[in-house]
Amino acid sequence: MLWLGVRSREIKWSTATTINLISSLGGGGFVHLSNLILIDFLVFVSCFNLFHSGDITCGGLFLSPVATMWDISRHGSSEQYSASPYLAGLLNCAVWLLYGYVHPNGKWVFGINIVGSLLQLLYIVIFVYYTTVDDVRYQIYYMLFGAGVCLVGIMALVFGQAHSTEQKCMGFGLAGVATGIGMYAAPLIQLVRTCMYIYYACCGP
Repeated sequence: MLWLGVRSREIKWSTATTINLISSLGGGGFVHLSNLILIDFLVFVSCFNLFHSGDITCGGLFLSPVATMWDISRHGSSEQYSASPYLAGLLNCAVWLLYGYVHPNGKWVFGINIVGSLLQLLYIVIFVYYTTVDDVRYQIYYMLFGAGVCLVGIMALVFGQAHSTEQKCMGFGLAGVATGIGMYAAPLIQLVRTCMYIYYACCGP
C-alpha cells in the first residue's frame, strides 16, 4: 500500500478507490482524454478523502458502462462488445470486499465495492441476455466460473497463510492490485478484436 504521512485508514481507502476509479472506465470501450483528466481529478479527491467524496465519484464511475448497456439493449445484441471488463471488474470488486472485511476501518471500501460488485454482476447478466451466439455465452459462463475459482484460491491462500490482520490486509491488498492490473488489460481484448476485424475486412484471410 501507499504511505504518504496521513492516517492509514485514509490512504488505504484511497488506494482501493483509485484502483476502482481507473478500472471502471474500461467497460467495453476506449479511454478518452477527457476520462484521463477526470481520473486525475478523482484521484486527487480520493487521496485527500474529502467528505468521503470518493464514494460518490467511484460510484459514478461504476455507472459509466450504463451507456454501453443501453446501446446493447437498444440493438438487442452484444455485437462486438466484450464481457471481459465486467468479469474482471467483478473479481476485483470481490477482492476489495474481502479487504474491507478484514480491515478494521474498511467499511467504506466494503460499502462501495458492494455497489460495484452488484453493478458488474448486472452488466454481466445484461450481456449474457443479449448475447446471440451460444459459444460466446458459454465462454462467459466459463470465465465466470474461473473468476470464482480464482477468488476461492485467493481466500484460501490469504486466510491459510496470514495470521494477523495486517498480513491479511496486505495479502488481499496485493491480490487487489494484481486483479486490478488484469482489469486494466481486459479492454485490450476488445481492441484486439476490433483490429483483427478491420484487418480481415480490408485484407482478407
